[in-house]
Amino acid sequence: MPSVLLTGGSGQLGRALLGALRDHGFSVAAPDVQAWDLTRWTETQAPVPFDFELLINCAAYTQVDQAEQDALAAHTLNALVPEKLAELSKKRRALFVHISTDYVFSGDSRRPYTEDDPPFPQSAYGHTKLEGEMCVQAAAGAYYIVRSAGLYGPGGATGKGGHSMIDFILNTARAGKPLRLVQDQWTSPTYVGHLAQGLVRLLERRPESGCYHMVNEGVCSWHEFGTEVLQQAGMAAEILPVSLAEFSQRPAKRPTYSALENRKLNALGMRMPTWQEGVRAYIAETR
Repeated sequence: MPSVLLTGGSGQLGRALLGALRDHGFSVAAPDVQAWDLTRWTETQAPVPFDFELLINCAAYTQVDQAEQDALAAHTLNALVPEKLAELSKKRRALFVHISTDYVFSGDSRRPYTEDDPPFPQSAYGHTKLEGEMCVQAAAGAYYIVRSAGLYGPGGATGKGGHSMIDFILNTARAGKPLRLVQDQWTSPTYVGHLAQGLVRLLERRPESGCYHMVNEGVCSWHEFGTEVLQQAGMAAEILPVSLAEFSQRPAKRPTYSALENRKLNALGMRMPTWQEGVRAYIAETR
């Protein structure tokens, strides 16, 4: 199997992908920031001491609100780093895989976005992620840009306190407190274990270069998501529906509707599990 260099291997997706790749026989190097500081490397362009035939970039600046005040750091990790990694991959004649987000879209749609819909981000985070996509398209040789949405997994996102959305829901219910969940924001919540398996299948299938959406199938609000989580966990809690406008004091604007359609994956016969199956898999794994 091809050798893989994985960036962002300590994040929630990186951890899941590292395990999935090794389970499928890939040889993976996943250096931590002490071994390879990507932000400093973009400045020095020092030789990279890793052999690889595939380079997968899971590293990202994901603190959506903080990006509004720290645009330079978000730009560095979400745009400049992917550009330099794409250039490195092309130089090594390696396939480059870059992870992107539903936040590149405006949120004005009322149907799931496809890969052909024009992006129009509404936040600094979304702008830097779109810039990263454009840099990869311009700099890479063979590449996949994979957009996903609403990621959750064991241990949560390191940049978001280390707790997943499901952890928050279940911990709040255990504490006997009411849940306040947004009822007018819709997305395609995606379990990182299913995303990791989908990425491995994409690598094994090797379709043509381009952008691919990869989410758990279906659309739900966070209120619907929380209701499903409690039902599958066999727990009860008071759920108070709130509007996205009630969170408008947050610095970054969120897309109201950012569900994604796996149109290109489905055309390849690569069906992703539903978001309800994602919840079930997460609960089973964490139990």
